[in-house]
Amino acid sequence: MTNEHAAGRDSLVKWLRDAHAMELAAIDALDRLAERLSRHPQISTRLRLHCQEAREQVTRIESSLKSLNADPSRIKDVTTRLRVFAEAFTNIIASDEAVKDCLAIYALESYRVGAYLSLAAAARELAASGVEQMCVQHADRALAMVRYLQEQIAETTVDHLRP
Repeated sequence: MTNEHAAGRDSLVKWLRDAHAMELAAIDALDRLAERLSRHPQISTRLRLHCQEAREQVTRIESSLKSLNADPSRIKDVTTRLRVFAEAFTNIIASDEAVKDCLAIYALESYRVGAYLSLAAAARELAASGVEQMCVQHADRALAMVRYLQEQIAETTVDHLRP
């Protein structure tokens, strides 16, 4: 293995570890937000389904890491989850909590789309086709959630304005 290829593999492993931490944090956030948005049952149900998809993605990322003879980073997992928890806590005290929660989910999902597109490009460059395929699927799922939220944000905003 050339030094260049080894460096690329190391970057891919690092980014997969980041994705693992991102998914664990997303599970925490989606689960918490589904509970907080229970007033909006359609959104809450969709968030719970997406949370299950994220759990499945964690398993696939762990398999990808194992295929590269690597493991998740527990330190990254914990620190990322704590950061997302702190960010989510700020919306609890807002009177327009549901609107801000929808915006937060939208931002999270948009970030996930970008992260997986980047990972897919890296995997393609390194001829890791299984990892590339997984990342494309994850990006597609996150993009589907972004599109769903694009429809829901306006509805949630208008609902907030009604008595």
